[in-house]
This record gives sequence, structure tokens and C-alpha cells, in this order.
Amino acid sequence: MLSHQHAPLPSSNFIRLVKIGPRNDEKELIQLSLHQTRLRNAPKYEALSYEWGTQMCDKPVLCDGQELRVKANLAAALERLRWADDSRWMWIDAICIDQENIPERNQQVTMMRDIYALADRVLIWIGDELAYSKQAFEALSKFAKLWQAREVTRLQAGDKRPPLRTEPSTAEKSSLALQDDSLWTSLFTLFSSTYFERTWIIQEIAVSTRSTVICGAQQMNWKLFHWGVSFISTTTSLLHRAPDTERIGIIASIAGIQSMFKQKETDYLSDYLRFVQASKCSDPRDKVFGLLGLRCNTEEILPHLAKNMLRVDYTKSVQQVYRDAAAYIILSQQDLEICYAQPLTSKIVQKLPSWVPDWSVRMEGAPAAFLITHYKVRDILPGNISFDGSSMYVDGLILDSIDFATSTMSSETPLPDIKRIIIHLSKLADLANVDCGEPGSAFRYMINYLGCSIYKNKESVLEALWRTLIGNTANFEPAKPRFIRHFQAVLNTILLRERGIVFDRHNSSHELALDPDILQKLKNDKISQNICQSVQEGQSMLFLLELVNTVSGRVFFTTSRGYMGFGASGAKVGDQVCILGGGWTPFVLRDHKTYYEMIGDSYLHGMMQGETLDLGKPKVTRFQIC
Repeated sequence: MLSHQHAPLPSSNFIRLVKIGPRNDEKELIQLSLHQTRLRNAPKYEALSYEWGTQMCDKPVLCDGQELRVKANLAAALERLRWADDSRWMWIDAICIDQENIPERNQQVTMMRDIYALADRVLIWIGDELAYSKQAFEALSKFAKLWQAREVTRLQAGDKRPPLRTEPSTAEKSSLALQDDSLWTSLFTLFSSTYFERTWIIQEIAVSTRSTVICGAQQMNWKLFHWGVSFISTTTSLLHRAPDTERIGIIASIAGIQSMFKQKETDYLSDYLRFVQASKCSDPRDKVFGLLGLRCNTEEILPHLAKNMLRVDYTKSVQQVYRDAAAYIILSQQDLEICYAQPLTSKIVQKLPSWVPDWSVRMEGAPAAFLITHYKVRDILPGNISFDGSSMYVDGLILDSIDFATSTMSSETPLPDIKRIIIHLSKLADLANVDCGEPGSAFRYMINYLGCSIYKNKESVLEALWRTLIGNTANFEPAKPRFIRHFQAVLNTILLRERGIVFDRHNSSHELALDPDILQKLKNDKISQNICQSVQEGQSMLFLLELVNTVSGRVFFTTSRGYMGFGASGAKVGDQVCILGGGWTPFVLRDHKTYYEMIGDSYLHGMMQGETLDLGKPKVTRFQIC
């Protein structure tokens, strides 16, 4: 039997629709026929959103009397979706696009936003029926009703904030009382479908006017589906039962993007890219191409760039696609926001310019501190940003150079990291080798000395240190002076360790390990007893949580002018700390004589409000960053 060959489309505004023949015989091959039509004149059709899958075993179907091989997951969808006694019109990318024809593929992918938006309905095919699928869909339907009732109550009360996590109300508890473990197994098996990892589904669902989630024989309106998920994600006692909360977050993100798109809350490609960090695609270029249709006014913002930089073009390399997308984002937003979230050391795409994010790998996101607008570095000078091939040109100031850098700080070892930093700062005053006799006394002497020493901005060095370690931000606001008591509790914890008394860091009640020898030592040690009280109150954890959110995965550094800060993993002695026009925070750059390499963002304490007085009038430098 001949293999199916697509007939060429007559013009760029044409698409193909597939007509799925009725189920006449369970054993006969699925019958398909392709029909060409102008998109705007197309008959009523449904569009399929599904996962291509990686199955090696293709299944044969008949398309216009010729054999066409399709992936097993698509074959299962066709079998389930074909009607018993009538034909069904659909648009399915693997069938309706000639995948071997690159120019056609480019053109058709560009039209996919309109194809899904104009479809009578988008069918979200999760896969064949799973164990307990019926039970899971029934539970989600119930949760959706509870969510709707909760939202009505919240909005009637005038609460316009995003929904917060809460415990279920008395009425909600009565509806949840019968939920058993098998239900949660079925729910999270459903959520674990790899369908939800796909990049393309974000656009396919976001632009649709009507969508239905299908798992085997089970069906549910998409709105009710994500309402049910929203109820779980904002109900603390339910979320704690989830073995993998990340999948719930992915589904919530899709719903969030759909809301952003419908309400026209943003037209920035970077906003959508930030939402899809956890998504996956077999072709890394689709991390960008799969989101282009969500932009509404691209041509109005940068008409020349929209045409030349952000075309769907599968002849471009991954490097070219990412570079052009990054350049477009920087120019359209006139800032360097996309350069923050990913240090150079985490990139895997080869030959990617240092200023370009690698969207093929998951970006952990900028620390919370860098999302706060109380930093005023951006106000210092305009960037006058331009591009030439792989080079970005931007105006900036060289603030300082790094003369000491720690290894990458870890969320697992915050106390040893802090101790090493304090010892380093003390070495600058020749205090590291002070011997005061009893355990911990030398460290306490270092702390006292740093508390009396003056930093560049007239704070004590100790205050500058604790503010640096949390980016001078606590609970998403500028850190208040009283937050020092939480840092003091951290120092007390280190002092106890110096005296041989160790807390169990995984014990949420902060109780001392019940080692008889340690308890006896504490009983006989009045100094440790006094120190212990603030530690047992749990105040240290508040500081450590802020610290981990801010500097985990980064390096602490000091500079030749006496400043302290932290920067992206990979920053080292000799690197320069610079302000770049359009940047919210300073950057660490590496000078290669003929060009600069961007290592990543940084925090420089005493320079985050635009203070440059003690530097005189720094010379504006035109940086070439490659």
C-alpha cells in the first residue's frame, strides 16, 4: 500500500482539515480524509490538543486510501473520538501539516493561534482511561463547585487579592469528609500525565473559546477542571496530600496564562516564558515558537523586529532562535529583566551568547529579593541598548572588582557558610587567629568586632552583612532594623555549635537533640543556657528562610573598595561589578579584553539605591557583551 503524501496547499491562508470516518467496524483501520480550505471559510471543526509522545511503535490508519503512520497516543485518541454513525471534522497538527515540508510547517505553525482560536472546541486529550479516572473526574467536579462558592464569597466581601491558601470551611469539610486515599491516588495519577508538561498546550488552551478535558471515556469542561485544581492548590490540608505539587502548579499556570491572554494583561513574551519554565518540548526551539501566538500587538510595538526576529522558522538553529527572542524582549521592554534568572553556569545549549537565557533548561527564577522594586539602580542611566549578531551593546558603569568570593552557597549548609564569611571578614582585621581560651569565644569576639566596625554606608559591618545575606529584603519589603534579632539567633546557633551543642535542623520545634551528654553539658554551661533561649524560640529560622530564598545557589563576595555583596554562581576574583542601563540590579561581568562575558546578576550592599557619591563621577562605558 502506498504511503500517504500531502498535496501542496494553494496559498498561505489555507489549512487542511481531517474528516474522521464513522466507526463501521471495530477491526477496520480508522478512515481519514484530508480537505483543504481557507481558514476563515472553514466548516465547523474541533482542534485536538494532545501529546505526540515518544512511543517507537507507530499505528497505521488510512488517509485518502493511503497508509499513514501515527503515534500510538494519537491512534488511541482517533479511536476514542470517532463517532459511531457520523463523520467528525478536526484539525490535528501531525496529520494536517506536512511535517517534512519545512516552509509549510513554518507557515502553519504561525497560524496555530488562529486555528485553535477559531475552532468550535478544543479537545484536550490527556490519554487513555486510567485507573479510577471516573472517581477523579467526579471529585474535581465537586471541588470546582466548592471553589466557585468560595470565590463568590470572597468577591462579595470585596477581597480583590489573588486567592490565598486557607483551611477548608466547616461546610467544605463536610463535603471532603468522604475523600479516601484511593481518590488522591487517582487524582495525582491524572495530574501526573506528561500531557501537562508540553509547551504547545499553553497556547492551544489559552486562545480557545471552549475546551473539554478528555481521559478515555471521561470528559469535563476545562474551566471546571482548573477550578477543581485551584481548590486543591489553595486548600492547605488538601495540598499537603499531594505527592507532587509541581504538577498542580503547572495546571494553575496554564489557567493563569489563559486569564492573562483573555484579559490582555500583558503582551510581553518574557511574562509568558516565565510561566512555562517547567514545560517541555522535543524541539527546544518550540519553547519560543510555542508562545509567539500569545502576543497581541507585536507589530505595533516593534514592527521591524516582529517581522525579522520572531518569525517561526525551523531553518534557524536553537542558538539563533533564543538569541533573536532575547534581543526582541530586551528591546521591546527596554530592560535586562530576562538576564537575571539564569547564571551562565546552568546553560547547556552550546555557543549561546552569555546575555541570552537558555530556555531549554528549567530556570529556577530570580530570588524574591530581585523582584522587589525598592532597588533604584535602573534609574542611574539609560542603556542605549543595541545588537549586532551575537553581541549586545549597552552603556554602563564599572563600580568595583571582586577581590574575594566564596564557593556557591547551599540551602543545605547556611550556618557553615555564614561562619566562613564572618571568619573571612575578621581576617581583614587580623582577628581570625585570636585565641580567647574557651570554645566559641574567638567567634564571639569576631562578631563583637564586626558590630563595632563601620561599613561604607555608615552602618556597622555586622548590620551590612545580615542585610547583604538577605538582599536587604524581608517578606518582600525592605528589611526593617528589628530583623537583626533573627540574625542574632542565627549567630547564637553557630556559637552553640562552637560549644558542642547542636540543634536538629530538621526539627520544626527547634528542640535540642536529646543526647544525654549534650544536655548535661548545657546544664553545666551558663553561657550556653543564655544563648540557647533565643535559638529555641525559633527566631533563626525566619532569617534562614529569607537567606535561602536569596543567596542559595549564589556566591558571597567582597570588593576591592570594601563593599560586600553576592552574585551568580561562577562569579570569581577579578570579575567586575557593573551597572548596566536597563538593569534593576548590578551585574557581574568578566573582562576578556575585546569583549565582556555576562556571569549574571548581583547585589552590592550600599549601591542598590543608586549611591555613587564616594565613586566620584564614574566613566560611562560602552560594553560589548558576547
